[in-house]
Amino acid sequence: MTVQRSDSWTDFFLGEAQTAHRHSLLDSKSKVALHYCISDIDQIATMSCPSSEIPKHLWQKLQQQHARSSFASRKSYG
Repeated sequence: MTVQRSDSWTDFFLGEAQTAHRHSLLDSKSKVALHYCISDIDQIATMSCPSSEIPKHLWQKLQQQHARSSFASRKSYG
C-alpha cells in the first residue's frame, strides 16, 4: 500500500493501483480516496483495513465491491 497526501486529501493505493487502470472510492467528507485494481480485489478482500485513517464505511464499500465482482464472475461462468 502506498499513501499520498496532497490538497488536504489522503490517497491510499492498494495493490497495483498506481497503474493507469484503476478504480477509486472516495469519501469527500473525510477526504480519503481508496484506489485499487479489479485484478487485486480478491487479495484486498482478505485484508483487514490497513489504516485507521480509512473510514470504516469506505473500507466496507470496497469489500462489497469484491462481493459484486465475485458474483458477476460466477454468473458469467454459469
